[in-house]
Amino acid sequence: MTNGLMTREQYVAKMSAGEWAEDGAIAREYRILFGFTIAEVASGIGVSPSTVGRYERGLPIQSARLLGSAYFLFLGVRRLQAEKAATSEADAWNSAEYLIDDNGDGSGVVLKKREYKTVGEISTGDPAFDAELAIAFCEKEGASYFVTY
Repeated sequence: MTNGLMTREQYVAKMSAGEWAEDGAIAREYRILFGFTIAEVASGIGVSPSTVGRYERGLPIQSARLLGSAYFLFLGVRRLQAEKAATSEADAWNSAEYLIDDNGDGSGVVLKKREYKTVGEISTGDPAFDAELAIAFCEKEGASYFVTY
């Protein structure tokens, strides 16, 4: 007759094949989906890359639940930051009075009014200087602008 208690080895084997493996696999899928490396996640939550790798493979690690919480919090915060940046860029694009656009062939920039009407082209041979001139024009006009390249 057994007392129903597992040895440490039995517990680790059970959890490695079950809950830990499932949690780690889900974490790995989200990490890859969001475009992060193991090193980036490890740095973001303050552990070694090998610890994150062990967690993703469902291997035993110290404070696994805490690490899992930190892992998903890191991914969530980074995703929100990315969404906020994308929203901010879209807002800047939508509210700009002028668009400063690259000609596409390195020959300069095109300055367009928000209604997409070209109001000027600048081509000094230096694309960075061309952009600076277009920005200076917009600032002199007191108009908002968005650089598209």
